[in-house]
Parts: sequence; C-alpha cells; structure tokens
Amino acid sequence: MKIRKSIKQNYILFKVVTFVLLIIANINNYHRWSYMKIIPLTLFIVIFNILFSLKNKNLKIKVLGNFFLIPILLWYLNGVNNISYHVFFPFIILTATIYISRSYGIVLFALSNIFYISFSANNLNFMDKYLFFLYITLAAVLFGRFVMLHNMKSEELDKKVKEFEALYKISKLIDSFPDNQVVLEGIAEIVAKTLCIDDCLIMLYDKDRDILSTKAHYGSIYVNPRDIIFSMGEGAAGKVLKTLDSIVSSDLISDYNIKETFKYDFPIQACAIIPLIFNKKGIGVIAVCSKEKYKFCENTVELLYMIASRICSVLENSNLYNRMKINSFTDGLTKLYNYRCFYKTLKEKVENVNELNNNLFLLLIDIDKFKKFNDIYGHIVGDKVLITISKIIKDNIRESDIAFRYGGEEFAIIIPNSDLTSACKIAERIKEKIKGAKNYIDELKAEDVKITVSIGISSYPYCAKGIMNLIKEADIRMYWGKKNGGDTVVYMENTEVV
Repeated sequence: MKIRKSIKQNYILFKVVTFVLLIIANINNYHRWSYMKIIPLTLFIVIFNILFSLKNKNLKIKVLGNFFLIPILLWYLNGVNNISYHVFFPFIILTATIYISRSYGIVLFALSNIFYISFSANNLNFMDKYLFFLYITLAAVLFGRFVMLHNMKSEELDKKVKEFEALYKISKLIDSFPDNQVVLEGIAEIVAKTLCIDDCLIMLYDKDRDILSTKAHYGSIYVNPRDIIFSMGEGAAGKVLKTLDSIVSSDLISDYNIKETFKYDFPIQACAIIPLIFNKKGIGVIAVCSKEKYKFCENTVELLYMIASRICSVLENSNLYNRMKINSFTDGLTKLYNYRCFYKTLKEKVENVNELNNNLFLLLIDIDKFKKFNDIYGHIVGDKVLITISKIIKDNIRESDIAFRYGGEEFAIIIPNSDLTSACKIAERIKEKIKGAKNYIDELKAEDVKITVSIGISSYPYCAKGIMNLIKEADIRMYWGKKNGGDTVVYMENTEVV
C-alpha cells in the first residue's frame, strides 16, 4: 500500500519533532555521558539506517533494529529513568502501524510495555508512570490504525477517480471515431498509465488462421510485442481465450501453475489477462503486466472487465461499419463490387494513369439473350447463372484487376497497366469459361442450353479521352458484338472483330 503524500509530509514533521525532543530531554546530562559507548553506538545506528535506506531493504528489519538500538542509546544517555522512552516508543509504534501493519504495531506495543516494566518496576511512582506510558503507547497504536484506515480509504477513492477518468477517456476516444488501430493503441496507453503498470497488450484472435496476436501495445517490457503469437489454448493468453476465464497473479514467481503457461520468459512479477468476449465467444484478450509484486487487486480486475467490454464494443462497431461500407459498394447477389463503386474506382484508376503515364483497359460484358433465358427457366435459375458467371470472372482475372456487376446482366472489369494482347486474352478466357457455366447449375445440366456473352473492350488513353467516353466506347463495341451474333470479344479498329 502506498502512503499518501500529505501523510508522508506530516510524518516527516512528526519525526523531526520527536528527535528534537529526544535531544532536548538528554542534552542537559551531557557531562555524565559515557562517550566511549555512546559515540560508537550512535555511529552504528546512523550507518544502519543509511544502509537500509540506500538499499531499500525490508522496512520491518529497519524498524525492529531501531526499536532495540535506540532505547539502548537512551539508556546510556540518561539511565533507566529517561523520560525519552515516553517519546520514542510511541513514535516507533506509530511508525510500524502506519508503514507496516496494525499487527506489527501491536507486537511493538507489547514489547515496549514489557521493556518498560522490566526497566522501571522498582522505581518510585512506577504505577503512575506506567499508566501514562501504557496510555500513550496504546494511543499510538490506535492513532496509527486510524491514519492507516484513512490512507486506505483515500487510496481507494483515488483509484476510483482514476478508473472513472480512464473510462471517460476511453469513451471520449471511442466517440471521436478514429481509425480502429488508433482506438486500440489509445486504450492500451490509458490502461497502462491508469494502473501504473509496465505493459499493456491487446491481442485479437484470427479464427481462420488460429492465431492470437498483438494488435495494440503500450509499455517497456516487450521489445517486439508483434512477435508474440499464440494459438487457441496455447500459453496463458491462449488458455484465457479458450476457457474465457481470466488469469490474475500478483506473485507470478510463486504461482508455478500460471508461470508454466507463459510461452516467453520475461521479467514479470505480476500479471492479469482478461478475455474479450462477444456473443459468448472469445475474440481476444487484454493483458497487463508489472515488474512489481502484488500489483493487481479485485478492483483492477473489475476495471479491466469494464474496459474489455468497451474494446468489444469498439471492435463490433468497427466490424458493423466495415460491413455497411462493404455492402454499400457490393452487389448483394454476386458479391462483386456494384455500379456505384465502379464509377468511383474507374475515376481513381484514370487519375492514376494520368499521374503515372501508363494505361488501362475496360471490359464490358453482357449475357446474350438473357431476357429470353429468364422467361424460359425463371429468375431463380437466372440468379444462379449470374452468380456462376461472377465466380468465373473473379477466378480468371489478375490480382490487380477489379470486377463489377455493372447492371442487370452486365459486368465490367477494369484492367490497369496492361496491353491489348493481355486484355484480349483475359476476355477470351472468360468468354470460353462461361460457355461451361451450365455445368455448375443443377437445373441446367441436362438442358440443351447455351450460355454465352459478348465483351466490348476500350482503353484509356488510346481510344478514349475521358471516363464517360471510355465507357461509351466499350458499350458500343459490346453491342456491336451482340448484333453480330454474340459470343464474341470486340476491340473495334476499323470495325473488325478480334
């Protein structure tokens, strides 16, 4: 537990007053001091305290050492009747109660009373002095406990304020709706700074590849967090993802069962891994790590679960937005890009051609006599034909080429940075593959039916000087092919059929 700054400041003042009183209480007997004993003992006490302060050793040892050493020094300074015992023992008991624990303060309270009784039992007015000593030492225990409880409540309040601030910052970050990656990295930073930890990782699960990998990170423990990869059930993070149960350890060195589940050996003393759950399925984890023991408590876990819930909301909203965005540019039946996306993409590609000084080809494809086909076989079978042709088109173009559903039974393909020979080969390949489309449709396998297409090709900037002109040229050539019997590819130069 951390002691509040205001308490520390008041304690330092109390400490100074205490030792000033000890000096005043003993300085008048300086002519009786045994310097041969006092000087070495004083130096030893000073060195003892300096060493423990510099090396940040166990505070219990430091307090216990002073509890025994300083009374011996006071005995040498002013004997058994030294009034300084009434000042020092309450001080050391109060120190132990505030900085260590109530039980440690009670132990020192009991020991101090035993020492006082053994030193002063034979003195005059012993009972009066002892009752006063008992009163002030007991008051030191109670006051120290009061200060400790106040500190705990204040610390708890500070934590709650920090938690609310963190949640507010996260909500504000989400409301600003930046890039998904920016949101996750911002959340990782907020969590790390709020909890005063060394590292925070947000890991998401790719179901298709069975990979749980780091998508956002903030901290200093992991040099290359992107290299940390788990599969479902592998390592501590993979185990949390599989079981959807959190793993929390405030002393990782002692928790051997948890430590064994870590795939990598990093200088971590405490960790907490919380699952990211959406629709009762694990979509990732949020992991926080610290080089200090006893860093995570129940409140920390509650905060992490609240943050995990917000991360899931961010991811779901992002997925929903992306789906809506995709749907706005995608044809619902064929899953090709739609008419709206065609014009947007063609404009961008033409601009690229102007900047890079290269070219592009446009293919417009129309299914021959498709209206008559629908009248005979119905629109359900007609939709299957459209779906099958779409798949054939996607399977027979280059990775850089882009296919669209241009209209009812019309399709378009943008072929950037190519030549006439390559564009015609792609068109011919698609035309020939479509002839076998009926073999993929159960209702047509036994039917004597031909599915053919007419394809018109135009190019930019060779035969068209603008977008509308480019589309018009391809459209004219496509319909020229349909009028001349269909099942053809047309790149019109002197009206010859290629």
